[in-house]
Amino acid sequence: MKSLFLIKNFTKLFFDKSIPFKLKLIPLLGIIYLISPLDFLPDFIPLLGWIDDIFIIGLSVIFFLTKAFPYLNKKNDDQNKNVVEGEYKVVDDDE
Repeated sequence: MKSLFLIKNFTKLFFDKSIPFKLKLIPLLGIIYLISPLDFLPDFIPLLGWIDDIFIIGLSVIFFLTKAFPYLNKKNDDQNKNVVEGEYKVVDDDE
């Protein structure tokens, strides 16, 4: 269930226009590393070769999420600046 929440937040932040493109490059570079034939540990070694790929993808996603959330909070703060607090009173026409 937590992984679904993580994927949902990741996609929401990745496609949000208020997040700078340079932050969106971080997970993209992680995916490029995953696809790339150059690795720290060669993939032909069973299981051991996949550890660096999983580590890089995990770090890139976590780093992206931690750096992108403040931009989302800043966006919400900017939207809340336009809110005007007030009171209202219902006036009946019969009075």
